[in-house]
Amino acid sequence: MKRFVSHILLTALAILLSGCARDEKLENRIQEGLPVTVDLGFAVEGEELYSTKAEQSILIENRVRNLYIMQLNSSDHVVARAQYTVGTNGNVVSYFEKEEESDGASTGIIPNFKAFSGTGCRFMAFANINSTLRSELENVDTYVDIQNLIYTMTVAGNIERNFFLMTASHDNIDVDNDQDTPLGINLVLKRVDAKVTFRVTMNIRDAVEGPELTNLRFRVHNVPSSSYLIGRDKPSETVTGTENTW
Repeated sequence: MKRFVSHILLTALAILLSGCARDEKLENRIQEGLPVTVDLGFAVEGEELYSTKAEQSILIENRVRNLYIMQLNSSDHVVARAQYTVGTNGNVVSYFEKEEESDGASTGIIPNFKAFSGTGCRFMAFANINSTLRSELENVDTYVDIQNLIYTMTVAGNIERNFFLMTASHDNIDVDNDQDTPLGINLVLKRVDAKVTFRVTMNIRDAVEGPELTNLRFRVHNVPSSSYLIGRDKPSETVTGTENTW
């Protein structure tokens, strides 16, 4: 019996060591900084329960017109970037647009992104950007630089309902130097929205049945026109114009 148990343990140990050896072989096989070409996927995240509806069609709310893609290495330095146009006349032609609430998410394939091999990489996407934001993205070098980017509406009081700015980030990705295939990751785009929370206090001590709220109307004033592009924790000091964007 002891010999049988020992045989099982030795077999399990051999399998474990074999698995570790394969993992180490994979890590050792990836050479940093070699050029590779990969395909990426993207999808627009569905609305959360607290989201309010914009005064625009479902198609426009979920449409991706352009994409700015970045790859950052394990040190969070930008090593590759490219811009894509989505549409029949663009360089992203494989895509689906959500038009009805019952449809699936807007999705697409980003082809032939010129990346670099490496372990622990981060891929980021910025959708529906304007020329000003594109210029700023072209001049960032690190993830910290990206975190410090501020997006401002071009016209006061204009929420630019013809498109909705979105961002996505996918980290801890290994890019094999023999890749040259679809990378197998999906960049989930989230809208850069203003979230307004209302807290209502009611006294239901004398209520006969459960409380019911009807015909509630709210006005929102002084919504900031600027916001950090990437969500972050509120620091002790804020940049002017972003005090209420956390």
